[in-house]
Amino acid sequence: MVSWVDESPSIGPSGSGVSCNMLVRVRARGREAPRGPAGTEESALIVRAFLSRRRLLVKGTVAFCCLLGVGLLGLWVWVCPNGLPLFGEPRGYFEARRGSEPATSQVRREDALGEDRVRHVRLSLDSGLVVDLAVRMPPERPARGLPLVLLVGGYRTGRNAVSLVGEGRGMVLAAIDYPLPEARRLKGWRAVAAVPRIRRAIYDTPPAMMVALDYLLRLPEVDPTRVELVGVSMGAPLVCVAGAMDARFTRVWAVQGGGNAYVLFDHLLQKKIPSAAPRFLAARTIDRLLRTISPEFWVAEISPRPFVLVTARDDERIPKACADVLFERAGMPRARIDLPGAHIKAGDRAMIDLLFDTMQAHIDGAGSAP
Repeated sequence: MVSWVDESPSIGPSGSGVSCNMLVRVRARGREAPRGPAGTEESALIVRAFLSRRRLLVKGTVAFCCLLGVGLLGLWVWVCPNGLPLFGEPRGYFEARRGSEPATSQVRREDALGEDRVRHVRLSLDSGLVVDLAVRMPPERPARGLPLVLLVGGYRTGRNAVSLVGEGRGMVLAAIDYPLPEARRLKGWRAVAAVPRIRRAIYDTPPAMMVALDYLLRLPEVDPTRVELVGVSMGAPLVCVAGAMDARFTRVWAVQGGGNAYVLFDHLLQKKIPSAAPRFLAARTIDRLLRTISPEFWVAEISPRPFVLVTARDDERIPKACADVLFERAGMPRARIDLPGAHIKAGDRAMIDLLFDTMQAHIDGAGSAP
């Protein structure tokens, strides 16, 4: 680039008027601009180099976008295996997992628990879904059917929940395992790597409840007009989904659970992720992965059958706001029972007995729940 700096006349010391500074000062950036045919050639080379760089930039951008698209598609397939939706209605998935043929049942073993009998059964479907459940029955077959209580507890308890209840309840107790047997062993990065399987197991649980009910209603000990579906802790949100889809459940109990997955997991992750920003990201991700199964979007469909929400006054795990949103979304008839104590644990026999005393009072018609 050439610039004209000074071409004004300057009077010399003699005063002759002769220009002493009729100079053109040329400031070249880099080097002087070429002139003639050689300059034209070099300009063409510069233009070609510019266009070549531009083409490389375009190609690099296209390659990056393609890799990003493939990566996002791979992430979608990883998070949503075998048709499990990330967005939209999951009912079609639930129905598909129930299979097109009745489940085949296999009694794996039968144990004694006091005077009661506990039968361990595996149900297999042509969809690939496998349901393991335990059924606890009284020693003698009653003259008329007994109330059925299907329990869905925490993932660590599973079907062992039938052994936590005292004897003499006068009911058939059943409980299912979550469709992910190794869930108890998944921690840290192993749990992160297993996110697709964990998500699928959660979405497989509502159809697993309905498949278990198919089997249980065929038992002569069961009264099909008195079927209680009880979800405790992690199971509480999931029974709202199954209860909404299957009218054979005559009443649905959500025990110490709630809606609004973001608020719930932001609270639950405070100890493991103290920093607000990564905890926000983790809670939002979980909320997105479980949004279509969140109970506040399903609980209203349980109506006109009764819905009962059981809370604990000193619950350290379920925020009150989460319980509130679930109860507010429920249709009528509904009831809310507030029990004393903290969040229920498998070894807390006093709390379990109190819960079942409360339930039995309502099953027998003496309680205030609908």
